[in-house]
Amino acid sequence: MRIVITGATGLLGQNLLLEYIKNYLDNLSNIEIIILGKSSGDLSLNQRIHQIILNDNFGYLEISDSRKEELQQFVTTQIKCIESDLLKYKLGISPESIENLSSLNINYFYHVAALTDFRDSPQVVSLLEKINVEGTQQILELVSCLNVEEFVYVSSAYVCGSATGNILPDYLNINETFRNPYERTKLQGELLVRKFAKTSKIKFRYCRPSTICGRLIENPSGYTNKFDVFYQWIAFFLRQRFNKNNKSINYYSNSNIPLQVCMNTTSGLNIVPVDYVAKMMYQLCIQNDDGESYHLVNSQETPHLLYLLSPLKRFNFEGITVVEEIPKIKNKYETLYYKTIGKIFHGYINSEPILFDSSNLKNVMNHNQLYCPKINEDALQILINFAMKYNFGL
Repeated sequence: MRIVITGATGLLGQNLLLEYIKNYLDNLSNIEIIILGKSSGDLSLNQRIHQIILNDNFGYLEISDSRKEELQQFVTTQIKCIESDLLKYKLGISPESIENLSSLNINYFYHVAALTDFRDSPQVVSLLEKINVEGTQQILELVSCLNVEEFVYVSSAYVCGSATGNILPDYLNINETFRNPYERTKLQGELLVRKFAKTSKIKFRYCRPSTICGRLIENPSGYTNKFDVFYQWIAFFLRQRFNKNNKSINYYSNSNIPLQVCMNTTSGLNIVPVDYVAKMMYQLCIQNDDGESYHLVNSQETPHLLYLLSPLKRFNFEGITVVEEIPKIKNKYETLYYKTIGKIFHGYINSEPILFDSSNLKNVMNHNQLYCPKINEDALQILINFAMKYNFGL
């Protein structure tokens, strides 16, 4: 088995990487993993990948100390890291590396890497287009030179834009109204892949996760390496309690914030644990499912009142009320909120219910008894408790 993964240092990518290793722990000699990515700060790509795997410490892999040497040997010999950058011409990959890749048979090529940023400033929009659209095109040009059996593109459930109601997993409408440039660029990237697929002999899959949260199946429970989406919304309020000197938050002090939050109390957000998404991506390929497009989502939405307001009550924030319309006259808190985090998430927390159809996953789920954990009060506590350990990324 030989696979290629882009974005293996990101949240979903690293869980997919660990899922493959976990399933091959008793046959490590039978798998080779090629990682396309870039260095960060003082750490090379190779060092970053080694940290993810070798510092797992009885987490996802549940490996004993007696097997650490075997795992170290596997990482050294059977994981190949190729420095690449979606922003660079031909991904910045050397001709020698491309030649070496072209001599290999690749069972699965997972394009996970993307920029997830809901802002709409010119700088952010430019990066979204370069990474999510032009970067995807460059990945396809690379794939056209390789011997790939199956290509898996990680899209987003929210390429449906502002459409509501029942959404099929292959729904496509480039003329849809989008909440932000991120949604638009992810759809544009997917359309590039679908166009490429029409003239290719490679098998293609399109995986569309919804809002990804921390782990709820594997250890450490609640784990995430980034605190965006709803974590970011909660962090907006906690920021006022953040002590920059000792990097701590007084979580249980009392705060009165007179703020009217515009929110649809009859709907929610579809939140899916990252380890469930990684496991489902693995199973879809290993089981050789007949389908092509998939919603990797939860079976139901989590009410906005639960995942947004429940944590604020826990942290003793008072004065926050829910309204149906954005207040015309705003106080200083509301002005700041609607210019920043409220602007980013308004389209999501005021949407009518979106029902992402995932019925074509039933056979795969039943075959491996793999079911998506519900994001209820108990699950939310696990996610919040983990985020608290890292001060919500502040």
